[in-house]
Amino acid sequence: MLGVEEFFIGVAIMHAAWCAFFVLGTALVRPRRGESPADAALYVVVASAVGMALVGFWTFALGLVGLIQPVGLLFGALALLGTFIARGESPIRAAFWTDRIAVLRDAARLPFILVYLLGIITAIPATLPDRSFDAFFFYNVLALEYARAHHIVVDMWVRNPFY
Repeated sequence: MLGVEEFFIGVAIMHAAWCAFFVLGTALVRPRRGESPADAALYVVVASAVGMALVGFWTFALGLVGLIQPVGLLFGALALLGTFIARGESPIRAAFWTDRIAVLRDAARLPFILVYLLGIITAIPATLPDRSFDAFFFYNVLALEYARAHHIVVDMWVRNPFY
């Protein structure tokens, strides 16, 4: 039962992250209503990828200046809110959310749903990772160093970073 529980928790976390990436992506790519299902599906994929890129660039920039901490996240949230307000959109208004939900509804056709279900099936290894010592702890070392230092660091064990 523990494996099934972890799978559903992992899928819930993936969906929450995807929703956040989609909304972040719409900060740079305006939602368009009334398009064909294929165009709506393309928009969902592009907006989600743009949101992931924004998060990646923002955390990299925060790491360079040593602000990987709650203050940096606050600056990011304020910058995002400022971007939406500069474009004349407000996350407080109902129209903001209805536009995004309408695009998702337009994209939700059988081919898109089948690809989504295939993605859920292929996500099983990602949500239930190998729990052996090396497979799990190998990646946590750098994350722990970044979290402790609040910026990107190069120590004697990691002399050639890949960024």
